[in-house]
Amino acid sequence: MNWSAPRNWSRCGGRVCDATGEDYETSFELVAEFRETQGKGASRRLRHEGKVPAILYGGHADARTLTLSHQKLLIMLDNERFYSTSSV
Repeated sequence: MNWSAPRNWSRCGGRVCDATGEDYETSFELVAEFRETQGKGASRRLRHEGKVPAILYGGHADARTLTLSHQKLLIMLDNERFYSTSSV
């Protein structure tokens, strides 16, 4: 999950903008790592390390277990554009 914003950015009513209030186009990229461990204990250990256990479903492939960064995910979820942005 790579999220980048300008150096002098601020939150302007849910938008990402610079110090003058000018909007910046926002894009979101989730960066995940595959993980081999599963189960309640493994998920608890990941959460303790500041990570989020996840599962990727879809297509005709088997489900894959993933790990996401908790902090970076929270930053994206805090931006309302995250909920309406879709790029496949």
